[in-house]
Amino acid sequence: MMLKKAFVIPSAFTLLLMLFTFASCEKDDTTGPDGARGTMSIEITDAPIDDASVQGVFVTVADVKIDGQSVEGFTSKTIDIKAYQEGNVALLAETDLTAKTYSSISLVLDHTTDASGSAPGCYVLKTDGTKEALMAGAQNTTELTLNGQNIIVEDNQTAEVVIDFDLRKAIKREGQDAYDFVAGSDLAASLRVVTKASAGTITGKVSQWDNYADKVVVYAYKKGTLDANAETQGSGDGQLKFTNAVTSVQAKADGSFELHFLEEGDYELYFAGYEDDDQDGQFELKGSLSIDINLLAGLDLSLIDVEANSSTTVNVTIIGILPL
Repeated sequence: MMLKKAFVIPSAFTLLLMLFTFASCEKDDTTGPDGARGTMSIEITDAPIDDASVQGVFVTVADVKIDGQSVEGFTSKTIDIKAYQEGNVALLAETDLTAKTYSSISLVLDHTTDASGSAPGCYVLKTDGTKEALMAGAQNTTELTLNGQNIIVEDNQTAEVVIDFDLRKAIKREGQDAYDFVAGSDLAASLRVVTKASAGTITGKVSQWDNYADKVVVYAYKKGTLDANAETQGSGDGQLKFTNAVTSVQAKADGSFELHFLEEGDYELYFAGYEDDDQDGQFELKGSLSIDINLLAGLDLSLIDVEANSSTTVNVTIIGILPL
């Protein structure tokens, strides 16, 4: 006896349910819950390089990636990073994204060709007008990935992200007149990412510093991470100093300073005195500037509280220098 196969015709409701499920699966690949989407803007700024011979530092970004995916529509940009300090930023990219949490941003640097097609792509412009190519080991490109950021993009909101390209950590001096990027992991470590919504500022003034130094640089450290002996000896590629500092800034002639884009938390400050003994524009670290603690009005320089979207004021008076 031959058995007949039974064919079940789906009901209209079942067909609709299947179509909805399929559409939902397709939708989930590109959007967040309920189709939520937002925007991420990525800006770039600089913590200054400690070298009076450097007029500009030009970096060509060939690609920007978010969680490994290239930003759609991004075109190569060449930016003078040194031109953006003390809270000033250059817009690098802005893109529409699924509303969710992102964990990494990557920059692909083009060392050989800038955005106009000229060589080199990344270079130091010296005050005498000459260029020094920044090759990072003679590679044509370098991809720098900054992980663990937990950047939240919310529905119909813009997440403002700032990349601090710390040129002081990123560039080493080779001989009297040559420059290059530090290599590998040291170069990646010279960049940090912070969201504006979670960042605050330290501002202040250093008084009477010019009695003891030709310039003063203020370094900000996360609470408990400052080892003054190790930081002043130099480490890593190029034996750079103060490599664990979150950021830094040279005080202006009137002693005023601003430290921007600091994540919310506790910080400690280190005030370093530099001198130009040979009057050649090359400053050498001489030591830690000694603070008049009687004028701090109870302020603890090893415990500076920074809150998001606010500014903390730190005013100090220098009474000496502690040589290295």
